[in-house]
Amino acid sequence: MSVAGVVLAAGESRRMGFAKLLLRHRGQSLLARAVATAAQACDAVWVVVGAFDRSYRDEAEAAGARVVVNPDWREGLASSLRCGTQAIPAEFGSALILLGDQPFVDGEHLEALLSRHRRDGCDLVMSRYQGVLGPPALVDRALFPRLLTLRGESGARSLLGEARSVAEVRLRGSQDVDTREDARTWLEP
Repeated sequence: MSVAGVVLAAGESRRMGFAKLLLRHRGQSLLARAVATAAQACDAVWVVVGAFDRSYRDEAEAAGARVVVNPDWREGLASSLRCGTQAIPAEFGSALILLGDQPFVDGEHLEALLSRHRRDGCDLVMSRYQGVLGPPALVDRALFPRLLTLRGESGARSLLGEARSVAEVRLRGSQDVDTREDARTWLEP
């Protein structure tokens, strides 16, 4: 079955104070980089936009992604997961969920998540970094109905107790870009 990439990009970048996914790293915006990385492992990529709908829509489409608008982005992460999940056609057997502000996630890591899913039949494969499980995460279609019930800031980690089988893959270079200091520290022009 095909794999859908879902890049979550609906937040308002409160700590940054502007549309942070337009920041550049190694010649690409963070959003274009996330789409390109997802495209290395997925059959199609959707970007969920919200607060910066117009700016991010153009960037996502230019990078080759399909765009889904989340009108309820203020609710939090769960609303974006619901929008992204609802956009995935039936022929896709799983979704690889990524955040747009993790520029150090690479195609090799996404392939490792997919490989673990295929090899072990796990319906939830999460990344482990800084002592926690988090995105990127691979969610099997069997868990899509549960994703549609999430609310607020709940993410894929809230599915841990409901998944038949869970696996993890260690993620190196897990820095999120959330603040201006993060951008100065981690991003290259």
